[in-house]
Amino acid sequence: MEENNNLGRKTGKICKSSLCRIMVPILVILLLGFGAVSLIDSFYHTRGKSFVVLAQQGIEIQRIAIEPWKDKVSEVPVWYQGRQYHLKIEVNGGAARLMEESRGRARYQGQEDSPWIYDSSDSYTYEPLKLKLYFE
Repeated sequence: MEENNNLGRKTGKICKSSLCRIMVPILVILLLGFGAVSLIDSFYHTRGKSFVVLAQQGIEIQRIAIEPWKDKVSEVPVWYQGRQYHLKIEVNGGAARLMEESRGRARYQGQEDSPWIYDSSDSYTYEPLKLKLYFE
């Protein structure tokens, strides 16, 4: 009797059709291309910016490192000399803004006058506390 060496193993290819043989390499190339484009884009938007700085009357209160490879939004509460302001700094790649705690709720919302700052030359001043948000 002859023993079958292929017993228990699947024989055949993953892609049997010609369309599948063409589409799989194209999809791999597209995924690699999109990954490279997103990395280049994130480094472009954070070029010249290493930190988001919050200062009050020229004294630095808080410094947050910008991580260009991070895609998620960071919300950092503002503390200074043991006192917590009811503000958060929202950092999204190469952009930042101040968020204020909603009255009556523990949720934070973007300040209506608090625009996103994008360029390293941009700054935003929160008048009630004389807080200045800028890039360094």
